[in-house]
Amino acid sequence: MAVENMCFGSFTQDCIMRSGGFGCADQQDEPQNHLAATCFSCGLPLDIEHSVHCELEKQRMEMDWFLQMENQRLRSAIVGEGRRQRAMIMREYESKLKIVMVQKDEQLAAANDRLKELQNSLQVWEMEARAWKKKATEKEAYICHLRNRLNGPQQGEMVSSSSSSSSSQMRREEEPAAMMMMACKVCRSRSMCFVFFPCRHFCCCSYCETLLGHCPVCGTLKETSLEILVEVKQ
Repeated sequence: MAVENMCFGSFTQDCIMRSGGFGCADQQDEPQNHLAATCFSCGLPLDIEHSVHCELEKQRMEMDWFLQMENQRLRSAIVGEGRRQRAMIMREYESKLKIVMVQKDEQLAAANDRLKELQNSLQVWEMEARAWKKKATEKEAYICHLRNRLNGPQQGEMVSSSSSSSSSQMRREEEPAAMMMMACKVCRSRSMCFVFFPCRHFCCCSYCETLLGHCPVCGTLKETSLEILVEVKQ
């Protein structure tokens, strides 16, 4: 062992002298320096070389572990950032969706209120239309009655102009006929004073009107009736 150390020392001193002697030389002496360093490394003991190799392997494993940990940390950070971004986008969409839903609900409520107003207005208009229709029917019946009353005196004047002697006789004959024409179509004893609708027949007295559900002239179902006061001259 001492011999090996002595040999190693002399070899090392020789290599140092070689490297020192040629340290200031030009670049052409570089292969000789490399050869000296190689000889020096080759002359190391095996236990030192093994320890150096183990230390280098340990550092390489630590570096690999560090790189793996950094890679995993970076990957986790990227995944977490993606989740955070998606959650933020979803919150923004949800807030916008809530605003739109509130606006749609308000529009729907306004439309329902408008629909109720239109329905109420339609009901009022229908009631007014029925009232005006009833008034028009009553006016039409009253006009027909007045026209009949106006036509009666004209016919009487035409008859009286033909002959004064025959007019009294005609009047006496027409009075019973007029009484018969104005007699109730049901009882024949009282004067007619009611017009039935929708058929518009002037057909019965006040007593019979309460008992009838159909027109005694045409048989139409009675929807309403109108009382008309008529004076019959005797």
